[in-house]
Amino acid sequence: MTKESFKTILIKYLEGNASPLETAYVEKWYEQVEEMKGLDGQDVDAIGDDIYRRIHEQINPSKNKPVISFKWLYRVAAVLVLVLAVAITYQYFFRSDPGIIADTIVPGTEKALLKLDDGTVIELDSTGAGNVATDGGSEIVKLKDGTIAYNNVATNQDVKFNEVTIPAGGSYKLRLSDGTRVWLNAVSSIRFPTRFAGSERKVIVKGEVYFEVTHNKKQPFIVEVPGRQQISVLGTHFNVNAYEDEAAVKTTLLQGSVKVLATGSGRNVVLHPGQQTVVRAGNAIETITGIDIEKVMAWKNGYFDFDQTEISEIMRQVSRWYNASIEMDPRLKGLTFSGRIPRTENVQKLLKMFEATSTVRYRVAGNQIQIYQKR
Repeated sequence: MTKESFKTILIKYLEGNASPLETAYVEKWYEQVEEMKGLDGQDVDAIGDDIYRRIHEQINPSKNKPVISFKWLYRVAAVLVLVLAVAITYQYFFRSDPGIIADTIVPGTEKALLKLDDGTVIELDSTGAGNVATDGGSEIVKLKDGTIAYNNVATNQDVKFNEVTIPAGGSYKLRLSDGTRVWLNAVSSIRFPTRFAGSERKVIVKGEVYFEVTHNKKQPFIVEVPGRQQISVLGTHFNVNAYEDEAAVKTTLLQGSVKVLATGSGRNVVLHPGQQTVVRAGNAIETITGIDIEKVMAWKNGYFDFDQTEISEIMRQVSRWYNASIEMDPRLKGLTFSGRIPRTENVQKLLKMFEATSTVRYRVAGNQIQIYQKR
């Protein structure tokens, strides 16, 4: 909607000719204007009072001029107040209005950085299918589906270490030299050898990573979350959520079995399919059964899936996937939401889920999202 068309709707509203939809839109807009009082030193009511006073001063009935009725004067003043309010708030509110969202906040895509052993960094999203590099006797190739794979491993060369890092607004797939498949969520990383030598296969992760580990009884697969926990497996499917800004590390088992060790306390538990360990600050470890695997794996399958999820946790997910800066009203702490939505959707649709309640409002400016409580 343009500024001019919105002015037209305002005038129709004042004259009593607005449709029900137009009436609802204006009333919603006015509600936001009310919330704007005091913004940057501006007060809509004060501006309106000043306009009204000036009209009074300029219109002086005389013998040669027709008398202008108060009703007409009030209507002119009201229109001018609203038109001026549009001019002041158009840029501010229409950038954050649920119907008009900033183009700068878009869903994440497949992108990642590959750091070779010598420090060389390669942007994986900018490379085409085919050979990417050679390191530690491994050919690093990009498959047609975008997966980075380590092939034709030469055992007569020194083991090198590579690292794949996913920025905010990204995700990626990886196939290690032993055939293990790895999916990385936004703001995550994995450090691994170009080939696995010795008695174990060990990788180091941060953020959220899903593994489908190739079975090898002679060479257990070890996933380390530095300073927090270690996971030992032979061959299995599991998800690790180890973001540094989350209160706990969560490991969820889909298939097989794993042993999770809380490195600080030395306590460990063995997980079975459908179970999850939660390692909190202080390295207390807890086992939860009956986990909804579909919700845990929603990110890998292309969804946000919330089930009475606290809004601050949701906003952390939004920040990572949409590469957005979040400012949240502390009064909303403890508020929860449920819902499912594709991660390919514009952030507008996700934010509408919150604004559909009577409690939450939002504004967008550039890549910043403000979540606040309705006054």
